[in-house]
Amino acid sequence: MWAGDQDVDFTFADGLPSVIPAALSMGMSGVGITHFDIGGYTTFGEIKLRRSPELLLRSAEAAIFTPMFRSHEGNQPQENTQFYSSPEIESAFGRLAQIYVHISNYTKLVVKNNSEQGIPVQQPLFLAYPDDPIAWSTTYQYMFGRDVLVAPVIGTNVSTMNVYLPNDSSMWVYIWNGEEFQGPGYVTVPSEIGKPPAFFLRSSTFSSLFSSIRTKFPYVPFIPNTPTETPHTSSAPHSTETSHTTTAKSQALKSITICPHSFYIQYLALSIYNLYAFI
Repeated sequence: MWAGDQDVDFTFADGLPSVIPAALSMGMSGVGITHFDIGGYTTFGEIKLRRSPELLLRSAEAAIFTPMFRSHEGNQPQENTQFYSSPEIESAFGRLAQIYVHISNYTKLVVKNNSEQGIPVQQPLFLAYPDDPIAWSTTYQYMFGRDVLVAPVIGTNVSTMNVYLPNDSSMWVYIWNGEEFQGPGYVTVPSEIGKPPAFFLRSSTFSSLFSSIRTKFPYVPFIPNTPTETPHTSSAPHSTETSHTTTAKSQALKSITICPHSFYIQYLALSIYNLYAFI
């Protein structure tokens, strides 16, 4: 099941945050496999509803711990930041896609469990920890299978997150630095872009797979290179623009006409991978 045409922003009503309760609600309604458009879809450049680099990468982070990692240019591609908009964005996005592929054996098992037992791939905490009252009131965290707890970053300018960890017989291990925690309780963890808060149970049979993420895909701080004239703006010139700015914009837009081919090739590759991975 697809989550719909989210806005390209962080609003709770229909932005990135909305995909989490949507997935959990559908899972509890019998639809255990869901996905969403990385970066959102609904764009309205005329009212400045445009996708930012931060939104694109935060939603890609969230997609790592779902059944499908699928990007979308949005309904107004020229207004939005795309994964090919700069080398910095492409590198950061590529790392996240590689992590998604890296944990595919675990994801395949989680999808298999849904197929055979009806257990949602993304579960509300209370499904795994029904005796924990806090688990029942936690909306924007979820279990990805039985072994991984995820708390996607759903706001702007976030560098740390408070995450609730239920009580378990095993310790919780923070994927990005290996620090261990015992639930129940809240913990504060670093969550810069590229470090979506995610924990695995030390007792997991996939613990070595999860532990290897931080060595195989080391964290690189994301520092966006913001040009003075971004290529993702309206192509219609304004009377106040200088000829130099108009020329720069024209050159940028010419390059954009080539970029979507790269997008569709990589989109097709990811789609084929998703089909192959879960057969």
